[in-house]
Amino acid sequence: MLRLFASILCIFMPVFAWANTIPGQDAPKFQAAIDLWLDGDDTAALTVFSELARDDNTAAQIFLGQLEPLLHLHTHVTGSLSRADRIALLRQPEGLSGKSWLERAQNDSALAAALLKSRRVGEKADAIGTLLEFNEQQSALLPLISIGNQGNLETLAKLHENPAVTGAAKAYIESVLGAPQSIGTTSKTKQPEQSSDRILLQSIPLPSQTGSNIVATALAEQMALRPEYSPIQKLCEASCVNRNRCMVGVIATLSGEPSWIKLASPVETLLSTERYHKSPRIRDDLKRRVTMQPLYKSGWLQNYDQCTYQALQTP
Repeated sequence: MLRLFASILCIFMPVFAWANTIPGQDAPKFQAAIDLWLDGDDTAALTVFSELARDDNTAAQIFLGQLEPLLHLHTHVTGSLSRADRIALLRQPEGLSGKSWLERAQNDSALAAALLKSRRVGEKADAIGTLLEFNEQQSALLPLISIGNQGNLETLAKLHENPAVTGAAKAYIESVLGAPQSIGTTSKTKQPEQSSDRILLQSIPLPSQTGSNIVATALAEQMALRPEYSPIQKLCEASCVNRNRCMVGVIATLSGEPSWIKLASPVETLLSTERYHKSPRIRDDLKRRVTMQPLYKSGWLQNYDQCTYQALQTP
């Protein structure tokens, strides 16, 4: 029996490994483009990604399809282009505005199809299992929260049985099924959760500019222990004496969904967040992400903490 099980496992293991491999991701030209992008050579990298996408490299199509709506990752380069040139660089040529490369890639990749579904009302639940099988935690969590906020507990219960549901996704489902609540907001008086995964569901409440902000500081201390927040932690430790006050300011400015999602790799399957966070470009991406936020533009952060504000201004 054990020999039979081992034989079956050997037969199917390559299939499982193949299932999470994107066509074209091992191509030397695609990997060279990833290296260029991580080094901050955006014009060269985007040009290569675009060429590969037109040549039906599915990995390049998915990467561009995910990168395009993340404005902080390209507007410093594409913002000066004409509309036609910007569309030609980031989208597949179809109609007046082009189409997302994900539309093309979905024919060859279950991941691309799931990413598209996760953006559509009524199709999010179908996408989450596939996204988590590809370990796309950041792409799965927001549609998962949307389902939870709609009160669809039956769908959450079914997803909870999926062995691919781990980490923040599992913590979210268990928090809702155990005690339904709105995730992404934090009470200013209630102490934060101690679970290391549940901290990934938290956001920091807007702190007082003069108060002690005990809860916000406690959250920042927990977040500093998580690798998902390492870009913020490193920026603050390098720039300000009071690291926690700096982290509170940055994370509160990145309001809305849990802020680590906004700093994750565009596509985990193609580029790990760990590698992205270690790259030369991450600090500038973080600064662009924060300075694009409405709360930052309102002048709140400048009034809250000058050191944090200056850290985001320094090249």
